[in-house]
Amino acid sequence: MVSSKTETGEARREVVVSAPINIALIKYWGKRDEARMVPLNDSVSLTIDTLCAKTKIRVGGSVEADSVQINGTDYDMTSQKRFWKCFAEARKILHERNGEEADEECFEVVSKTNFPVAAGLASSAAGFAAIAFALGKIYDFSEEEVARLARMGSGSACRSVFDGLVHWKAGENDDTSVEKVADAWPELRAIILVTSEKEKAVGSSTGMRFTVETSELLKYRVSHVVPERVKSLIEAYRNRDFQKLGEIIMADSNQLHAVCLDTKPPLRYMNDASWHIVSIVEAFNATTFRAAYSFDAGSNACIFIQQKDVAVFLATAAKYAQFSEDLKLSMPEARIVEAQNLLNVEPKDCSISNVIVSAVGRGPTVIHDLDAGDC
Repeated sequence: MVSSKTETGEARREVVVSAPINIALIKYWGKRDEARMVPLNDSVSLTIDTLCAKTKIRVGGSVEADSVQINGTDYDMTSQKRFWKCFAEARKILHERNGEEADEECFEVVSKTNFPVAAGLASSAAGFAAIAFALGKIYDFSEEEVARLARMGSGSACRSVFDGLVHWKAGENDDTSVEKVADAWPELRAIILVTSEKEKAVGSSTGMRFTVETSELLKYRVSHVVPERVKSLIEAYRNRDFQKLGEIIMADSNQLHAVCLDTKPPLRYMNDASWHIVSIVEAFNATTFRAAYSFDAGSNACIFIQQKDVAVFLATAAKYAQFSEDLKLSMPEARIVEAQNLLNVEPKDCSISNVIVSAVGRGPTVIHDLDAGDC
């Protein structure tokens, strides 16, 4: 953190941080209490190290009003309820700690992401995790307070303030909590296949509300499926049982989108390219289980895989999803192996615009500037 003084001698503090997106292996979909951001069901996630929000926060000094800028765009704070909730929670924590002596400081937020926002890549999770983590550094908040701050902005953001495998517990009433339950798995990788960078037609918050109001399948999922699935996934992860882990990941992704289709009106987040990627993964696993797909509320695929299988999967995906020549050239590991032949899968142009290979499980960090080359 940097502390300095303005020309008038006023104290000013600032910090620059990086926070990654996270992908839920057991999905969160639906809130029990929207005002307090309490989820209907538990969720379990891993961060994607390479995709992050880099954020600078300044407080004090000449900062006289709350402001937020993301990727060069200034946000109209009169209509940004999520930022107001996050900032209000920070001030609430400070007042609880300092009483009437707490200064009513304003927050200046400047953030940059290396991925498209509002396209189903958990942009809000990274963004609000970065804001919460930065405020935590400035005000010396506890991990629990940082997680609560992040959650007020975006529910899933509370999972991005921890490293390793993270469990967000629904709890009862207002006792929701989040914790790290296992260290990072060094050999595990995530391959992001970007099929669309467009903003979703129905945002996640709105979609969740529709589902909670209309889906019978969601009720069964929350009461009967998720509790046992969470236990099984954590056990498989801790035992490094990749097949069991991957089977649970895919089953939960499928059920999320089944619940979305059980909504009135139906929510269709996956597109034709998404379903073709599902076919590729299923055929790739026909003889040996090596890859698991997961789709959040969007069409972009996240493939969980072990490092030893990355090259052959990329080569196979390049063949059957018909990557462009430029995209193939950006993947040197895929050019040194032969693509696997997949039965009953025909090559199809999926118009994949980007492929990102990343380690998983890194937490947020303090960095030196917004223009640093990596996360």
